[in-house]
Amino acid sequence: MGILSVLRHPTADKRLTLLALMSIGAVIYFNFVTLFAMSLATLVTIPHLFKYTMQKHYIFAVFMFVNTYWNYLMAYFTDTTARRLPKDVWEFHQQQKTKPVRCYSCKLCGDCIVKRDHHCFFMNTCIGYYNQKYFMWYCLYMSVGTFYSLITTAMYNNAVFGTQFNGSTTFFTLGPKTVYLWLVGRAPLGEMILVTYLYVCLAGGTVCLGFFCWQLWISFMGLTTFEAMHDMPGINNGFYNNMTDVLGKFWILGAVFPICLPQHGNGIYGDKFGVMDGANEVTKKNALKVKKKVENNKRNNKTKKNN
Repeated sequence: MGILSVLRHPTADKRLTLLALMSIGAVIYFNFVTLFAMSLATLVTIPHLFKYTMQKHYIFAVFMFVNTYWNYLMAYFTDTTARRLPKDVWEFHQQQKTKPVRCYSCKLCGDCIVKRDHHCFFMNTCIGYYNQKYFMWYCLYMSVGTFYSLITTAMYNNAVFGTQFNGSTTFFTLGPKTVYLWLVGRAPLGEMILVTYLYVCLAGGTVCLGFFCWQLWISFMGLTTFEAMHDMPGINNGFYNNMTDVLGKFWILGAVFPICLPQHGNGIYGDKFGVMDGANEVTKKNALKVKKKVENNKRNNKTKKNN
C-alpha cells in the first residue's frame, strides 16, 4: 500500500495510519536534527573550541556527516522488494501464491521484502537483504557523530555559559535546573536550547549504538530482527558467511566509503527457487515448469529481435 496510500485510504486501520504518521514525523525529525548538528559543529563549536586544530575537526565532522547521510540515502532508495529476485523465482511464487524463503510482507510499505529485518521509521522504508548493510553503517556513523557532537557541545556550554557537569548524575539534574534558571531569567535561551540538544544527542547516540550492536549480533547468528522476534530459526552458515551475506565481501570498503557494492549472494535461500529444503515434489515440479516457461519466453524474444 505504501505510506502515502495508507494516509489516503479512507478505510485504513487507525493503528496503521498512526504508524504512517509516526514514520513521516521521524523522517522530518532526523533530517532537522542532523542538519542542525552539522551547522552547529561547523559554524559554532569547532571554530570556538579548536582554533589551532580546526582543520582536523572539520575533516572529521564532514567525514561523519557524509557517511551518515549517504548511507541513509542508500538505505532509503535501495529497492528491497522481492521483485528484485530472478524473474523465474518471482513468477513461480506469484503463481503458487507463496513467498520465497525469508521474504515477509510489510503493511506500511505494502510489499514483500527480501529477508525483511524491520520497518525503519526514521528512513520510512523496510530494512532487508539489499539495504541492511547501509542501515548498519548508518547506525555506526550516526552514533559516533552524535557522541562527538555531545562532547563538543558540552565543552562549548561550559566555556561560554559556564554550565557545570558533575559526573554521571549530570543529566538527572541539568535539564530541570536549566529550564528553571531560564524561566526566572538567570539563563539565556541559547543555553537552554543547547542543553536540550545534549539530551537529544545522548538519546540518539545510545539508540543508534544499540541498533548497530544488535544488527551485528543477529548478522553473526544468521538471523533477522523479524525472525528473532517471532522465534524463527533463520539460516546459519557460520560467522564469516553470515556476515558476508549481509555486508558483502567488500565490507571494508563499505565501512569507509558510502558506495554501492554488490551483495555476496542473490537473496535466494533454500533451493534455487527460494523454496525451503524438504518442500513437496509437486512444488518443486511447478518451479521447474515456471523456469522452463521463462527460458522459452527469452528465446522467443531473441528470435523476434533477430527477425
